[in-house]
Amino acid sequence: MGALTIAINLQDRGVTNRGKSWTKSSILALLRNDAVAGRVVFGRRDRATRCKKPRDQWIIVQAHDPLVPLDLWDTVQSMMDGATAGDNKGSPKSTYLFTGILRCNDGSSMQIESGKSGTGKRYWYYNCRLAQKKGSGNNRRISARSFDEWMVGVILDRVFTRSFLSDVVRDLNEACGTWVKDHRKRRQAISSALSAVEERNSKIYELFETYGRDTPNLGDLTKRLRENNKRIGELERKLAGIDAEEQPKLTVSQEDIAELERALRYIINTTESPKKLRHFFGTFIDRIILGDDSVRIEYRPESLIKNQEPIKVPSKAIWLPGTGSNCRPSD
Repeated sequence: MGALTIAINLQDRGVTNRGKSWTKSSILALLRNDAVAGRVVFGRRDRATRCKKPRDQWIIVQAHDPLVPLDLWDTVQSMMDGATAGDNKGSPKSTYLFTGILRCNDGSSMQIESGKSGTGKRYWYYNCRLAQKKGSGNNRRISARSFDEWMVGVILDRVFTRSFLSDVVRDLNEACGTWVKDHRKRRQAISSALSAVEERNSKIYELFETYGRDTPNLGDLTKRLRENNKRIGELERKLAGIDAEEQPKLTVSQEDIAELERALRYIINTTESPKKLRHFFGTFIDRIILGDDSVRIEYRPESLIKNQEPIKVPSKAIWLPGTGSNCRPSD
C-alpha cells in the first residue's frame, strides 16, 4: 500500500500518531527513520551550507536494539527507493489518472482520500492537500472516477484532434525556422560577455606586470581575478553548450498527423494500466488546476509531436516520428 492509504487505514481504525492524525508525510518519515533500525545519525547536513549531504557521507552509529529486523528494514528502503525512482507523476499505487498532476487553485495538490456511504460502501475522492492535512484550503471532495472520465473526454475532444495537431506542427515548423537566428543571437550575447570579462582580467594582469607586489589594492584585485576566472569558466561552458546544439528538423506529413491522432486515441481507449496512462499524460501535461467553477490545463503541445521515447501500449503499437515505426493495430 502507499503511504497515504496506510495513513487513511490507521485513521479509520482509530490509531493516532501521539494524539495526532496520521498523514502521508508522517508515515514516510517513520518508515525512513533510522532510529527504527536502532541507529543514530550525525552529520546529515553540511555545516557551512546547511545542505543535506549524500547518505554515504553521514556518520551512522548502531546505538540500540532495532525495533524491526534489519533485513526487513533494508527491504522496506529498497521498496521505497524503487517506488520513487523514475515516475514522479503521482503515487505508483494510485488507480486514478491525475494524481500528481491535478492541483487546487491555492497551489496545493489534489490527493486521493476515501469515504464511506451509509451502507458502508467506500468511495474515493480528489481533495485539497491542505484541507486533508491542516483543515485549511478548499475542502471539497470530487469523485475521482467521475473526474477522470470527464477529464479524459475533454482531452480527447479538445487536444487529440487532427486540426489541433496540425496547428502544433505548424508552430513547430515556425520555431525551427527561427532557430538559426535565435542560436546566433544567443551565441553572440555569450561571446560578448566572455570578451568583456577577459578584458577586465587583462587590465588586472597589466597592473600586476607593472607594479608586482606593490600593486595597489592587491588583495581586492586578486579576489576580483578569481571571481572573473570563475565567471569565464561558466560562460565558456554555456558557449560550448550552444555550439553543441543541433538545428531542429521536423518533417511530419498530414498522413503522420492522422496516424498520430488515431494512435493517441487508441492509447487512451485501450490502456488498462492507470500508471501507464498517468505517465503518458505527464509527458505533455504540466498540471491541471481546479478552480471554483473551471478547470485549466497547463501543457506543452509540442511534446505530443516531439516525444523522445516510443509510446508503448498493451498491443505493442508504437508511434514515433522519424523512426520508421509508424504502425498501429488494424481496424
